[in-house]
Amino acid sequence: MNESLLGSARQCPERLRHKVFCETSEVLKTSEVFRFLSNHPMASNNFTVGDRVKIFLDSQYWQSEGWFEGTIIRIDPYSEHRSFYWVELDVEVQPLRGGKTGTVSVLNPKNIVRL
Repeated sequence: MNESLLGSARQCPERLRHKVFCETSEVLKTSEVFRFLSNHPMASNNFTVGDRVKIFLDSQYWQSEGWFEGTIIRIDPYSEHRSFYWVELDVEVQPLRGGKTGTVSVLNPKNIVRL
């Protein structure tokens, strides 16, 4: 492991949380390091139409903050590493401005998790 970038296991303030990562002797790919450190339950972006997911809606844009369940109905590529996931929710939600909706697009991968 490149200690100049990541530090030794002794120096890691969250050693117990990162035990596997801190004590490994392998050099990990940047994407693996990012996924591990992001503390995110999603292992990959391999979603398909029809997958059951839960998405997080932030109170900055929505009247109700929290996790909502639904089904992916469409996937639109955004870049090489990201896509817009269109999710039909089990319940209608209301944005800060406008009427209720049952379909939401999600771009940020930390806001979508497979059930």
